[in-house]
Amino acid sequence: MIDAAVFTRKAETAGVKVDRKKVENLISIGKKLGTHDIRDLALIKTNGGDPNQHLQTLHMNLGQEESFLPAERRVEGLTKLIVRVKSTIDSILAIPALLKSMDKALIESLEEKITFFKKKLEAAK
Repeated sequence: MIDAAVFTRKAETAGVKVDRKKVENLISIGKKLGTHDIRDLALIKTNGGDPNQHLQTLHMNLGQEESFLPAERRVEGLTKLIVRVKSTIDSILAIPALLKSMDKALIESLEEKITFFKKKLEAAK
């Protein structure tokens, strides 16, 4: 119950009101909730979603993200991921020493995938 109270308070501090009972339900099945979950809930709220519905869905899925998402949820998921990637890149750029640990080939692979995706987006318009 203490973990649920702490998580609920941190979520509220981040501007997300969550149902404490839903948080308790998740913790009771062994789900570890942390800052990344608060960021996800804030992003869901920002994009017009219901953070408490997300918590309910996580509980129904035994703490696991949905593996088979409807198309609309996949777009929301990609948006959430893009925001996190951009934020992570900004954090790495703020600490130049971290750049040395990055895998350039992995970044180039991502860049190729994004270029391909952009071409598909342009063709779809």
